[in-house]
Amino acid sequence: FDNPAYFLEFVSDEIYGMPKDVNYPERGYLKRRTVGDPYKMIFKLPMGVKGDEVLLRWHYITANSCLPTGYDTYFTWAIANGLAEENDRKTGMTECVVPYE
Repeated sequence: FDNPAYFLEFVSDEIYGMPKDVNYPERGYLKRRTVGDPYKMIFKLPMGVKGDEVLLRWHYITANSCLPTGYDTYFTWAIANGLAEENDRKTGMTECVVPYE
């Protein structure tokens, strides 16, 4: 599960249009919305992964108490290019310790 060759790849955010993170293509970032708002993202399976049943391991990082590596770089770029808004970015937290628990 920890082999990057088997990571899903973010393709698109179908509702809010958040862009792909070229440094972490396996990540899909959530646009800051209100509780209960829907999200719909498309991810691509790695090359060679196929079958009638495929087990996926989803790793969700909340960014509630720390920010994952690359988070600030992504939002700085996305905001500067008009692809995200300043209020989409969380601030005032330290970087998370890897590995994420």
